[in-house]
Amino acid sequence: MPAETEAANGAGQTGYLPDPHVRSVLTSTTRDHDQDILLDPEALSERWGVSKSQIYNLTRDGHLDDAKVTLGKYYRYRLAAIRRFEADGGTAAT
Repeated sequence: MPAETEAANGAGQTGYLPDPHVRSVLTSTTRDHDQDILLDPEALSERWGVSKSQIYNLTRDGHLDDAKVTLGKYYRYRLAAIRRFEADGGTAAT
Protein backbone atom coordinates (compact mmCIF):
# COMPACT_ATOMS: atom_id res chain seq x y z
CA MET A 1 0.00 0.00 0.00
CA PRO A 2 1.51 3.39 -0.98
CA ALA A 3 2.40 5.82 1.78
CA GLU A 4 0.05 8.77 2.12
CA THR A 5 0.66 11.99 4.00
CA GLU A 6 -1.08 15.25 4.81
CA ALA A 7 -0.45 17.86 2.15
CA ALA A 8 1.99 20.55 3.20
CA ASN A 9 -0.69 23.22 2.86
CA GLY A 10 -2.68 21.67 5.71
CA ALA A 11 -5.85 21.45 3.64
CA GLY A 12 -6.39 17.87 4.76
CA GLN A 13 -5.63 16.44 1.34
CA THR A 14 -3.53 13.34 1.06
CA GLY A 15 -0.81 12.76 -1.49
CA TYR A 16 1.27 9.85 -2.67
CA LEU A 17 4.93 9.87 -1.69
CA PRO A 18 7.11 7.58 -3.79
CA ASP A 19 9.98 5.82 -2.09
CA PRO A 20 13.25 7.83 -1.92
CA HIS A 21 14.81 5.99 -4.88
CA VAL A 22 11.91 6.87 -7.16
CA ARG A 23 11.97 10.47 -5.91
CA SER A 24 15.68 10.79 -6.79
CA VAL A 25 15.05 9.35 -10.26
CA LEU A 26 12.23 11.85 -10.78
CA THR A 27 14.48 14.68 -9.67
CA SER A 28 17.31 13.70 -12.00
CA THR A 29 14.84 13.29 -14.85
CA THR A 30 13.52 16.78 -14.17
CA ARG A 31 17.06 18.18 -14.22
CA ASP A 32 17.73 16.40 -17.52
CA HIS A 33 14.52 17.90 -18.88
CA ASP A 34 16.00 21.38 -18.28
CA GLN A 35 18.29 20.68 -21.23
CA ASP A 36 15.22 20.84 -23.47
CA ILE A 37 13.68 24.03 -22.05
CA LEU A 38 14.37 27.22 -23.98
CA LEU A 39 13.65 30.70 -22.63
CA ASP A 40 13.01 33.68 -24.86
CA PRO A 41 14.65 37.03 -24.02
CA GLU A 42 11.46 38.29 -22.36
CA ALA A 43 11.22 35.27 -20.04
CA LEU A 44 14.90 35.57 -19.15
CA SER A 45 14.58 39.29 -18.47
CA GLU A 46 11.63 38.61 -16.17
CA ARG A 47 13.58 35.85 -14.39
CA TRP A 48 16.46 38.23 -13.69
CA GLY A 49 14.44 41.40 -13.24
CA VAL A 50 16.27 43.30 -15.98
CA SER A 51 15.23 44.78 -19.31
CA LYS A 52 15.27 42.80 -22.53
CA SER A 53 17.92 45.18 -23.84
CA GLN A 54 20.20 44.08 -20.97
CA ILE A 55 19.70 40.46 -22.06
CA TYR A 56 20.62 41.42 -25.64
CA ASN A 57 23.69 43.31 -24.36
CA LEU A 58 24.85 40.24 -22.39
CA THR A 59 24.25 38.10 -25.48
CA ARG A 60 26.11 40.47 -27.80
CA ASP A 61 29.04 40.70 -25.39
CA GLY A 62 29.35 36.89 -25.31
CA HIS A 63 28.38 36.33 -21.68
CA LEU A 64 25.52 33.97 -22.60
CA ASP A 65 27.22 32.00 -25.39
CA ASP A 66 26.85 28.68 -23.53
CA ALA A 67 23.11 29.25 -23.19
CA LYS A 68 22.37 30.91 -26.52
CA VAL A 69 20.50 29.13 -29.29
CA THR A 70 19.93 31.02 -32.52
CA LEU A 71 16.70 30.25 -34.35
CA GLY A 72 16.86 32.28 -37.53
CA LYS A 73 17.17 35.84 -36.28
CA TYR A 74 15.79 35.02 -32.82
CA TYR A 75 17.65 34.08 -29.65
CA ARG A 76 16.57 31.50 -27.12
CA TYR A 77 18.44 30.43 -24.01
CA ARG A 78 18.88 26.92 -22.56
CA LEU A 79 17.48 26.84 -19.02
CA ALA A 80 20.13 24.38 -17.83
CA ALA A 81 22.93 26.68 -19.03
CA ILE A 82 21.20 29.71 -17.48
CA ARG A 83 21.05 27.88 -14.14
CA ARG A 84 24.79 27.10 -14.38
CA PHE A 85 25.46 30.76 -15.23
CA GLU A 86 23.46 31.82 -12.15
CA ALA A 87 25.20 29.25 -9.93
CA ASP A 88 28.59 30.58 -11.08
CA GLY A 89 27.60 34.04 -9.91
CA GLY A 90 26.62 35.37 -13.30
CA THR A 91 29.97 34.89 -14.96
CA ALA A 92 30.55 33.03 -18.19
CA ALA A 93 32.86 30.03 -18.07
CA THR A 94 36.11 30.62 -19.92
